[in-house]
Amino acid sequence: MRWATGRRARWPVLGASAVTLATSYAVGDYFGLRHSLHRRWREARTFHRTYAACVLAAAAVVLIPQVPLGLLTTAVQALAGVLLPSATVFLLLLCNDREVLGPLVNPRWLNVLAATVIGALLGLSALLTATTIVPRCYLLAAIIVLAVRAIQVALGAG
Repeated sequence: MRWATGRRARWPVLGASAVTLATSYAVGDYFGLRHSLHRRWREARTFHRTYAACVLAAAAVVLIPQVPLGLLTTAVQALAGVLLPSATVFLLLLCNDREVLGPLVNPRWLNVLAATVIGALLGLSALLTATTIVPRCYLLAAIIVLAVRAIQVALGAG
């Protein structure tokens, strides 16, 4: 096994910190609790406990013998790729809500651009999922199938 040293050793730690902190902040926001790294343990117990639990859970998964970490990492990335387009759809809906944004809602041209980007993200996430599930699938064939399907949907035949 090859270990990262120097500058490269910092990136996994940074990524792990970002994910666990984001989870801790989300839990604090959802439950309406105090949450911040700037608060002391007594002021934000749930936040710090959630952060510690996420770090310990990640460490426990990594330390389980015979766990295929490469496959696990790829699966998590594929899941993130699948969830990203759904999150952007809700973001686009929010950007068009007049109750929330008033006169600052998206103009039509921006909605067309956003829909195009979301469509591309959906296609790419489908491609990522397909190549994750079936690693030996032919990439060019999968791209052609996705392109034909996108044209069908665009023409209203799908």
